[in-house]
Amino acid sequence: DVTSGNAHASQTKLNNAKDMALFGFQLDLGVGAEWNMAGSTSMVFGLNYFSGFSNFLKTDSEYLFRTAYNNNDPLKQTAHANAFALTVGFLF
Repeated sequence: DVTSGNAHASQTKLNNAKDMALFGFQLDLGVGAEWNMAGSTSMVFGLNYFSGFSNFLKTDSEYLFRTAYNNNDPLKQTAHANAFALTVGFLF
């Protein structure tokens, strides 16, 4: 159940997969290196940057609505995935 001001909504068996976009496009840039420590033992590390180009949510939500002025227009939603990733490891 969700309560907001005077509005009250109840949703059962919510399937938010309907709000997800079918495809997403992103850029992945990365650099890495391997350093031989001794014999067959090596240390590896990498740094990656991920940048999402496309919105991975559908523009109009099937479950979220604007309630201002008794207007039940679907809520416009947007989400993009952006991240840095650091990888450190040892190979034996």
